[in-house]
Amino acid sequence: MLFKFSTVLVALATLSAALPSVEQPPALSRRSETPADAIHAMLNTTTAALVEYKVRQMYRDEQKNLAAAKSNNPVEKGGQVIITTTQATLEKYANYAGAAYVVNSKAWNCPISCQTAATAGTVVYHQWADVVGANVGYVAYKESTKEIIISFRGSQTLFDWITNADFGQDAWPSSVSGSKVHSGFLDAHKAQASTIQAKIAELVAKYPTFNIVFTGHSLGGALASIGAADLARLHPTWVSRIVLYTYGQPRTGNSAYASWVQNLGFPIFRVTYQEDMVARVPPTSFGYSHHSQESWYPTGGGLKFCGANGESSTCINSISVFSLSTADHSDYPGLAH
Repeated sequence: MLFKFSTVLVALATLSAALPSVEQPPALSRRSETPADAIHAMLNTTTAALVEYKVRQMYRDEQKNLAAAKSNNPVEKGGQVIITTTQATLEKYANYAGAAYVVNSKAWNCPISCQTAATAGTVVYHQWADVVGANVGYVAYKESTKEIIISFRGSQTLFDWITNADFGQDAWPSSVSGSKVHSGFLDAHKAQASTIQAKIAELVAKYPTFNIVFTGHSLGGALASIGAADLARLHPTWVSRIVLYTYGQPRTGNSAYASWVQNLGFPIFRVTYQEDMVARVPPTSFGYSHHSQESWYPTGGGLKFCGANGESSTCINSISVFSLSTADHSDYPGLAH
């Protein structure tokens, strides 16, 4: 179910073969590789063309009914409470998301993301590299800012799912009626969840006043969303300390999932950039909805906080599908330089 490779993915098969082996640490292969190198390798020209073609095919019917779909979406009908932060803060956690592409030891010494003033002094506590399951990342902490950071890496697997329109959903969590998430995202989460949660618990015991920050780019954003929600579900007394930052997160579940996540009570900054296509897939016509809160960098500069509507029509959803591009997916401020 997870990998339904079609003949159109011959080029992608070559890319997949180039991924690091399971024994490789969760960084990409070269110590000198920057987040920009890693992400652009993931989004080469062949892959980008296939993804853009497939997404535009999916949206042929969606484009006609977008207004009606949003008006019937319970997430779109949510409140208008806006939470804000600074661009510097969003860039800081983009640094942590970008570091997941290149950190390959417990030493916090990757070439760019680890060297910013905001992230210097971070200590890596645990790493994992479930390459087959597309779940790679790290748990870290920084004593001076009183934070525990959980960062998830993006993956080529996301683009395999998009080009195959592999958007099946599984019910999760069982305690939330009607909630469903992408089957592949959920499988990737479950493969590492118990270990990650145990490591977080160890740090919480040592640092009981530290915030617990989840972050991730692309597929990593979806896993950060599920991971933060799962931790809040299992440890409701920790909710006041959890914060979620995602960058270029694809739609992760249905409207019931989105409503549940945004009502758990922790701050969410779901960052989108200019005309990033990945933030618009899977289409809502496939039964998917974004949770709040979108924070959009529009073309031309600035930063817009889009309110509590998970599917705000005034932010990245205002961009025509024919203007969407994979190129903007790798250019989030703070993610890659």
